[in-house]
Amino acid sequence: MKKTILLNDCRNDASKSINKYLIENLSQDYDIAFNQLHNRLFHTQQTIKGNALFWAASEYTQEFHDYVVEYQNDVAIFLLVDVYIQQKELIDFLNNSNIKLISNKNIDNKFTSCFAEYGDLYEDSIFYDMQKERNDKTIAILSHDNDKNNQILNPITYPVSDHKVIALGNPEYDSPINLGIFNSPDLSQIFNAFLQVIDLSGHYRLQAQACNIPYIDIETQIDISNPQLKAEIDNLETCTYKHFVNNNIIPFIRNKV
Repeated sequence: MKKTILLNDCRNDASKSINKYLIENLSQDYDIAFNQLHNRLFHTQQTIKGNALFWAASEYTQEFHDYVVEYQNDVAIFLLVDVYIQQKELIDFLNNSNIKLISNKNIDNKFTSCFAEYGDLYEDSIFYDMQKERNDKTIAILSHDNDKNNQILNPITYPVSDHKVIALGNPEYDSPINLGIFNSPDLSQIFNAFLQVIDLSGHYRLQAQACNIPYIDIETQIDISNPQLKAEIDNLETCTYKHFVNNNIIPFIRNKV
């Protein structure tokens, strides 16, 4: 009889990608119950008798906390720590529980033990070189800091300059070049259509390289016509969610569940 893994359909991109590869790689050997489990976690457990549960710290609730207290000795509970946790009491609780932690090492959480850690990763099923003809425009991915956006973009954009620059990612940025927000599939299409990228957020270097769009170094004086580019990252294929899940999470699950 197959064991059952419960996967909460969390909203953040990291959880969605990790869940995707868990389902893809474990469905033959485990029964996978994938759904929005908020407000139904105990009912689902009692009905399906899950042997393991995956959850994200960004969606930590009292319901999940109570579930951990009741089931941590009977169910393999995996928590993706995708946010900074401020509460010392919660950190102490997690450190002293049987929860199996997967932590983002870019976030300074105080955990004594994590069985897997990840840094910057990207979804290679979305971001890849589509071999399309590129236009002559520069795409700027905005920071949440509009002082930074203004400092870098104002000298090289309309009305000061006639360079063809389009900006995305921060609806509060007050500029005629700002087209609003985007989702990941849209950004992949953009990275495959535009000439080069100015990433003021600092979050999309991997995705840009995967799409083969030149990534401008914003730490230098930006010359749109002849920009200084960031060096490419070695071993990009090891920076995918697929690689991380297949090599760091799947073997652990098969050993523990």
